[in-house]
Amino acid sequence: MLTFVNLLKFKHKSCVFNNIIEEEIPYNYINLYVKITDVCNISCSFCEYHNKEADFTFDLDKFNYLIEQLTKENIHIHKVSFTGGEPTLAYHTLFACLKVLKELKYKPFIVVNSNGNNLVHLVEEKCIDSISLSRHAIKDNECKQIANGRIKLADDIKSIIRNSKCSKIHLTCNLIKGHIQDEKSIVKYLEFAASLGIYDVGFVSLMQINDFCRNNHIDFDDISFINKRVVCNKEWTYKDVCRCKNFLYLPKTGNKVVKFYSRYRCKNEMDSESNYVFDGKYLRSNFGGTIIF
Repeated sequence: MLTFVNLLKFKHKSCVFNNIIEEEIPYNYINLYVKITDVCNISCSFCEYHNKEADFTFDLDKFNYLIEQLTKENIHIHKVSFTGGEPTLAYHTLFACLKVLKELKYKPFIVVNSNGNNLVHLVEEKCIDSISLSRHAIKDNECKQIANGRIKLADDIKSIIRNSKCSKIHLTCNLIKGHIQDEKSIVKYLEFAASLGIYDVGFVSLMQINDFCRNNHIDFDDISFINKRVVCNKEWTYKDVCRCKNFLYLPKTGNKVVKFYSRYRCKNEMDSESNYVFDGKYLRSNFGGTIIF
């Protein structure tokens, strides 16, 4: 009989927080990444799907079985992150998956990664806890250049947030040479985020998967923050595999602090300890990794 508790590897020690000794994790849990589609309405040069012709099907029955079995085996689904391509282009699939998760006794934290397509509908969906909105520059015309296509305009984002009173949108920004690349440009970006009504931002170094990424790579850890409005308040490390930092920034206008963070993966072992990917057909150890089920 197939049992996931025997197939999966679990993380049983917590990350070391602010140099405090790690703690035991007394239960089995996973973070699940779900690829909804390969299709995207833009063509970012840093993306692995850049100029890729989509040939993708999503096995909803297999997804349902996976969630059902994990629950039966008392494997806690801590977080589910929906990704693509652009997941809202397969809206029926995305919301069929959401319906399955809604029915769980203990609902996981649900994240949808999006470029802003159908943002209004994502905001209205109450079971989504966080919308990770990709935006890699401040000005709309620079974003269009990076995306090689139409993007959600800043004024539209601000209007949606204001009208819906939504606080679950956060920005994810890839560090790219000539755009957001150093302390000065990061601070400007944080001021911009606050002006939209967004107070949660993530900065990500490009994965070096092609020439564009290699030529435009910026390592977040190489950036020094001397601005007195920036404070590093939390740091986590896991063995020699992964390092995360959380910062707080006090904007020049208003009195609400912007939280921003970075994650640096030194090795890929982390992918096989509690972090798994359902790619539409298979459960894998990581994106493109070993097939488990």
